[in-house]
Amino acid sequence: RVFEANYHFSIFSWLESFLRNKGVFVQPEFPTGNGKIDLILHHPKRIYGLELKSFSDFLELKKSIKQAAKYGKTLNLETIHLIVFVEATPTEKILNQYESPIFDESEKIFVDVIFVEV
Repeated sequence: RVFEANYHFSIFSWLESFLRNKGVFVQPEFPTGNGKIDLILHHPKRIYGLELKSFSDFLELKKSIKQAAKYGKTLNLETIHLIVFVEATPTEKILNQYESPIFDESEKIFVDVIFVEV
C-alpha cells in the first residue's frame, strides 16, 4: 500500500496545483481505515468525488466499484469517479467493459472507472 499512498499524494498534489486558480478546493482524505473517500473536489457549483485504488484483480475491482457507489451516494452525487492504477495497459475488452459509466442499481449512482497506467 506504500505505492498506493504515493499515487494518492501525486494525484492530490497535481490536482491541487492545477485547480487552485480555478476556484476548486481539493480535499484529501488519505486512507486511514475509516472508510472515507480519497479526494473530494469542491467546485463553486458542484462537488466531485474521486476514489483511488490500485488494481489487484477483477474481484477487488468489482468491490471497489460498489465501495465508490456507496461513497457517492453519501455525497448525494449523480456520478463518482473511481481511479484505478494499473501496471499494464488494459486490453480493449477490459476498457470497453469498465471504462463506460457503470450504473449501480442499489445506490442509484453512476461509477465512472478510469484506468491510469503507472
